[in-house]
Amino acid sequence: MRDPRFARRSVSKGMLIFSLGILLAMLLSACNSNPQLQQKESHNKVELDNAIIHAQSIGIPTSMLQPIISQENQLTQTNAPIGLFNDQPVNEYYSNVAQRYATLTIEVNGLVSQTTQQFDYKASQDLQTLENALAERQAQNFVEAKTFANQLTRFQSQLSTAQFPKDYIQISINAKSSTQALHLMGPAYAALTSLKKVTQQLQASHLDVTALNQEQQEDLQTFRKATIPADYSQLIDQVNTQLQETT
Repeated sequence: MRDPRFARRSVSKGMLIFSLGILLAMLLSACNSNPQLQQKESHNKVELDNAIIHAQSIGIPTSMLQPIISQENQLTQTNAPIGLFNDQPVNEYYSNVAQRYATLTIEVNGLVSQTTQQFDYKASQDLQTLENALAERQAQNFVEAKTFANQLTRFQSQLSTAQFPKDYIQISINAKSSTQALHLMGPAYAALTSLKKVTQQLQASHLDVTALNQEQQEDLQTFRKATIPADYSQLIDQVNTQLQETT
């Protein structure tokens, strides 16, 4: 005869397994949220990533994109809730995250448009500054100003075809460099003039200035070939050294 206690244990065990099965089914059902919402969330994230990559590739500084990137990183670290009795909390989670990714994508595109306009304006301003510096040297009859006039023409042509922030940034960099070079042209010419005067004084004292004349010719050639600030800075240092040695 079967022991009643054994039968009761078997029934209890069976009920426990049955209950666990029901609970597991509920949990699995809760995890099966609307697949379209999950796909939408994944799609929007990819769109955001692509927008950020594009923005970086056309020259938007990472520092400007960092707030958006940080918000995306925070979203990726969140997890969907577990709905024990219905899928609504899970669906709402994926819907909200998808919407947040879409909003951040709009912010990236807006940043690209705004930054492009800002850099375009900045490049135009830098070219105007260059044009003013060039006009000053032309008024002083520096024949070497022609080199920078050609540079200005080239930069203006580049500005007319520029499209991306990186294009405008490069134009600004070039314009600032040429402007600085024009500013250094004056001190470099003043140094050359001082060396020439010293040489003439020595020559008037019947001293041999053959070496000095040769140095002056070389310095003058360097002056006429200079195109960047470093050329003028090096020339100024060189002429000042020659003046000290001559004195």
